[in-house]
Amino acid sequence: MIFSPSLRFHFKNATFSFKESWTNLANSIVSFMLFPVFMFVLSKMWEKFNGQMGNYTYKEILAYIGVTEILYMTFLRTGNVMAASGDFSISLARPRSWLATQYSSLYGKTLGARLVLTVLLFPILIAFGLEFHFSLTIVVRLMLFLIPLGIFQALYSLIFSSAHVRYEVTNYLTLPFGKLFLIFGGVFAPISDFAEPAKKILLKLPPSDLFFQPAYFVIKGSFYQLSILEWSERMIVQLAALLILNILFFKSSRKHHQSFGG
Repeated sequence: MIFSPSLRFHFKNATFSFKESWTNLANSIVSFMLFPVFMFVLSKMWEKFNGQMGNYTYKEILAYIGVTEILYMTFLRTGNVMAASGDFSISLARPRSWLATQYSSLYGKTLGARLVLTVLLFPILIAFGLEFHFSLTIVVRLMLFLIPLGIFQALYSLIFSSAHVRYEVTNYLTLPFGKLFLIFGGVFAPISDFAEPAKKILLKLPPSDLFFQPAYFVIKGSFYQLSILEWSERMIVQLAALLILNILFFKSSRKHHQSFGG
C-alpha cells in the first residue's frame, strides 16, 4: 500500500507519545493523588447543595465526576501545546506533514493519559463503596469513548499549537479557554441538574458534547435528550469546524513564521 510507510510512522509516533506521557513519575504520582481527592470533594459539594433535588444518587455523581475529571485533566494541556509548537521550523523542512505528525503525537499523549486514569478509576470506585458490577460497567463504557473523544482533544490542542507559532500570546489563552470548557461542559456537576434557561443553552454548546453527554452516557447508558445519531451528527459538525480552523491557523503560521520571512 502506498500510504503504509506514512501510516506506520504516525502509528509509531502516537505509540511513543502514548508511553512518553507517563514517563514523568513525579507528575504521575501527583495526578494519581489528586484524582480521588477531586472526586471526593466535588461529590460532597454536590451532595450538600443539590443532593435532594438532583437526578443522581451520590454513587452516580461520584462516578460522573470521576469520568469528567479524566476527560478534563487530559484536555488542552499547556505542556503538550508548547511541545508541539516548539519544533515548527524543523518539522516544516521534513517530508512529512507537521500537522499530521503533531496530531498523531497529541493523540497518543491524550489516549495514554486517559487510559491510565480510566484503569485507575476502577479501584477508586470500589474503594469509595460502589458495587463491582456498576464500577466495571462505568470503566467499560468510558473506554468506548476514549478513542473517538481523543480525536477532538488532539484537534483542539493542535489549533493552539499552530496559533502559538503565529501569535505568541496564545500560550496565555490556553488555560482560560480550558476553564471555559470545564464550566460549560458540566465537569463539576451534570448539566441536567442545572436550572433553565442555563441548561437549555449549555446543552447546545460543544463542551456539552465533549464532557457532559459522554459522562451521562457512561452513568445512565444513554445520552441526555439526544439519540446516538443526533450526538454523532453534532460531533461531525464540530469535527468539520476543527479541521477548517486547524488548516487556517497552520497556513497563517507557516506564512508569517519568522523562518519564512514573517
